[in-house]
Amino acid sequence: MLPSSSPSLTDLFKHVDNPVVQITSIKSNPDELVIINGNPITGQSTALGSGFVYNKQGHIITNNHVIAGASRVEATFIDGNSYSVKDIGKDPYSDLSKLQITDNFSKEKIFPVVLGNSPRLQVGEQVISIGNPFGLSGTMTTGIVSQLGRSIPSPVGGYLIPNGIQTDAAINPILLLSIIAT
Repeated sequence: MLPSSSPSLTDLFKHVDNPVVQITSIKSNPDELVIINGNPITGQSTALGSGFVYNKQGHIITNNHVIAGASRVEATFIDGNSYSVKDIGKDPYSDLSKLQITDNFSKEKIFPVVLGNSPRLQVGEQVISIGNPFGLSGTMTTGIVSQLGRSIPSPVGGYLIPNGIQTDAAINPILLLSIIAT
């Protein structure tokens, strides 16, 4: 349970729903060749994920698997505004990517998330996760820190990602952002 001096879950959600974005990636599927009027057309698929703005320069963090192989990527904010973004740094071994908004945007409308201090985390502390599972924007779940220092299999290379934070919050596969409510 949160101490009485801590903000309510509703207040926390209102504070961080702005920096959480939906990531939409358009990917070509070369295996899906469609012929229309004798012209081959490569099929496309859409991948959805979550990300968060972490500075006023329009940098966004998301999962690498969401944008890997994408021909076009967009970030959509809770207010409905969408911006083109480009991948400016990725680490497929930890499944993270750094994106940059490429469209004109107003720095006054960009609200970076305030990051917590995970080395101070303790088992049993309350956590919330906010994201856009399955394209459903503004979704929040809550839980506790179940354990610290977990190793998580990397999606590529067979490596282990060290020092993972295990939580019992219902995190869908495309939900990225976990914020510590202290």
